[in-house]
Amino acid sequence: MPSFVGRYERFVWDVQELVCTHADGEQSLEEAAKALPAPIGPLCARTVWRWMKRWQGYMDKLDSQFWEHVISLHPTIRMPRGRERPTHRLRYWRQIWMELSPSKVNIGLFHGLYRLRQSKSASMV
Repeated sequence: MPSFVGRYERFVWDVQELVCTHADGEQSLEEAAKALPAPIGPLCARTVWRWMKRWQGYMDKLDSQFWEHVISLHPTIRMPRGRERPTHRLRYWRQIWMELSPSKVNIGLFHGLYRLRQSKSASMV
């Protein structure tokens, strides 16, 4: 199975990331669902809600592994703190992920989280 889409998924990680990022404080779930043009969208707001819940759960489980990965790729990365730190975790993680040089990370955040999740479950076996 390719790593850019999950099993039984109809949408690739990049589409889910785009929609969820918009729904993370920038737009309502309904607006984010309708923002995708045809033939991909519009989506049902419940789909966006399910994606948000799932990815927030993944982020909860992968928090330390995500930061270990980021720091291993870019030990001197400047991470915003205090008032500079975004209030929405998904947007914050995406900002940090996009600051990594393209030579080190050339995939989207959700694709990267999926790979981290797979490597975590493989190491547990």
